[in-house]
Amino acid sequence: MRQALRATVATIGTVATVAATLVLTAGPASAASCWENRTHTSTILHNMYLYDTGAYTRPVADGLIDREDLHRVQNSNAPNEVRDAATYFINNPGEFARLESINNGGRQDGLLNQSDLEAFRNQHGCGENCTANRTYTERILHNEYLFDTGSFTRPSADGLIDLEDLRRVRDGSSPIELRDAARYFLNNTGAWFTMDGVNNGGRTDGLVNHADLVAFGDRYGCG
Repeated sequence: MRQALRATVATIGTVATVAATLVLTAGPASAASCWENRTHTSTILHNMYLYDTGAYTRPVADGLIDREDLHRVQNSNAPNEVRDAATYFINNPGEFARLESINNGGRQDGLLNQSDLEAFRNQHGCGENCTANRTYTERILHNEYLFDTGSFTRPSADGLIDLEDLRRVRDGSSPIELRDAARYFLNNTGAWFTMDGVNNGGRTDGLVNHADLVAFGDRYGCG
């Protein structure tokens, strides 16, 4: 069954991947992408003290980050991903403006705090499906053996989940929240094929593993 699925997917993978990209990134035209918004906002959230002190060049943290802090981080010897996040918002002032004014009715004061970062990540980090993407991906991650064996209808687990596994879970007697997760990806095959190819340059084979689930949740899930 899985070999047949590989052959079938080979003929539709490219189309599915393109469709998935359109579904997941739909929204107002912008030089920035939801994935970039989420990635770089998360980086700042995980390194708040460093940004707050301008890469440790300010004497104390005050819970606020401004453009000068970003420039100091950009020009520091911080890790690449930390400097990249600073560069991203420096080079995309429209995104910085949306970020710093998100909890202030659109009014700008040049300062952002943790709640601004969290709200921006949730609202502008991968579109309207991002909450569902994360919720249902996490349900599969927390119940991988059940999904891997098609709701215990396969003799053993092989570390791979395919559409047939999802159908077996959906039509089985698993708890409703797990059947809902299977149903979500069966009804949103664009999201499924994006997950399938997330660690393979967009190339799909119809099979999803643990690393694909984790990467998809990180890139296309919010909340």
